[in-house]
Amino acid sequence: MSLFKLVAVEGYKYLFTACLIVMMLILCVAAAVSYCYVFEGMYRDDLWMIGFILSALMAETLFILWLVVNVRRCNVALQVVHDEWESIYENSQVGIAFFKGGRHFVKGNQHLAEILGYKSPEEMKGLSLSLVHKSEKHYREFGEKYYKVLSSGPRLHIEYQLMKKDGTPVWCMLAGKAVDKSVPPDLDKGIVWIIDDISERKKLEDDLRKLAETDELTQLKNRRSFMTAARVEFERFNRYNSPLSVIMVDIDHFKMVNDNYGHDVGDAVLKAFADICRKQFRDMDIIGRIGGEEFAVLLPATAIADVATAAKRMCDACRNTRIHAGNNILKITASFGVASAEEVADVHGLLQQADRALYKAKRNGRDRVEFFCKSE
Repeated sequence: MSLFKLVAVEGYKYLFTACLIVMMLILCVAAAVSYCYVFEGMYRDDLWMIGFILSALMAETLFILWLVVNVRRCNVALQVVHDEWESIYENSQVGIAFFKGGRHFVKGNQHLAEILGYKSPEEMKGLSLSLVHKSEKHYREFGEKYYKVLSSGPRLHIEYQLMKKDGTPVWCMLAGKAVDKSVPPDLDKGIVWIIDDISERKKLEDDLRKLAETDELTQLKNRRSFMTAARVEFERFNRYNSPLSVIMVDIDHFKMVNDNYGHDVGDAVLKAFADICRKQFRDMDIIGRIGGEEFAVLLPATAIADVATAAKRMCDACRNTRIHAGNNILKITASFGVASAEEVADVHGLLQQADRALYKAKRNGRDRVEFFCKSE
């Protein structure tokens, strides 16, 4: 039974009981007066006093009856309010959860259960909040970080990835507020959370981000995205002095491919070359299409000898690959320029050095790897 209904019904029962007791007292007094008048005899003053008492008891009875009627009206009004809030609570298009003492689930609505992959809120009763986090570590970090904010009073709004019952992640918007109005609030008395599933919005944001960062044709990083990642790696290089190198790559005689076979075949060559890059380099390496047929590969935390090996391996892979484009089978080669971030001030300086090495490879006959040399 809800709190509203409990207060109304219990109050009504107590007042009704009090009314019955007063009416019984009136009957008892009336009986006593009758007995005294008939059998014992009474003075007129005594009868006046008894009449006064009876009148007072009757007035009290009428007052209690008035209270009973008004409590009944309050009961009806409270029931209406209860039903309205219950309807809002159950039909809300966001999840509503009440956690109490030790971060355990006490109450929630159906939409909350659907967000977290449960059949009903009843299935979640007593559930520890740790079960909707990705790990025990995330559960502890969430408490340390966000419960401090809640204990200071203001409502908390965050985007956070929770876990469904089956272990699949779900992005949610969380809004939390302590139930206790004290300052600071006692969080053990409970926290109300409003939880909204924002997975579709996060996916759309991720898709837009990838669209903005990815070269549409090759699905590698575009120039802007590559430069952003390169700056981050260069800052890491300056901070930790870990090796950092870059390889600039240019497909040899690519203009002839477009002129002789058309741009569709040229696009097929660019896609095939991007696939070779993905196969030959590591996941941690950053590959980008800088423009046209020119590509760049950033190799963090890699010794220059290993960078040289990777560049030569990539050069051999290009030479040995045959590209099928319609009725055409094409053979391509590429030129490679390698530079290390040992004596440069920024990313642009590093790329300029690799670019000079690349043009050195082109001057020396293409289909080869050259290294930047300061003396040249």
